[in-house]
Amino acid sequence: MVIIVVAIILLVILVPIVLAAVLYVFVSGSIDGQPETPPTVAFAPAQTDLGDPDRFFIGVAAVDRMVSLSDFRVSLAANFGPRLCAPPCTLAGGVLDALAGLSLSFNDTGSGGTLSQGDVFILNGTTAGNIYTLRLLWGPSGNLVTSREIAT
Repeated sequence: MVIIVVAIILLVILVPIVLAAVLYVFVSGSIDGQPETPPTVAFAPAQTDLGDPDRFFIGVAAVDRMVSLSDFRVSLAANFGPRLCAPPCTLAGGVLDALAGLSLSFNDTGSGGTLSQGDVFILNGTTAGNIYTLRLLWGPSGNLVTSREIAT
């Protein structure tokens, strides 16, 4: 009889605790409000500035949903060594990083604080005969969203 009473008391106490823990695990991933998966983003082909052959514009051609700039990271690598935004920079308007005459900037053309079609990355100070790779990363995971090679 005592064993039955103890078993019932344990079940009454343990079952709600276990259920609460399971519910917490399922809900905790959606509390922070960040999407679990990155949006689909496409870069336009790099365009040379006609007045300055060392400057390139890489436009955002398409984004499948509105996401805050702060959810993205960006990096730039060159085939000859220099790397901008290493570790990756948080995406924001203005100059993201500069080193030895090479700079990477971002223009939020809509000024809405979200990555959108028409936003532009500006790579300035390139040298002829090199390849630069612009990478857009998903901040929460660090996974690659899209990239674009710029051959000078």
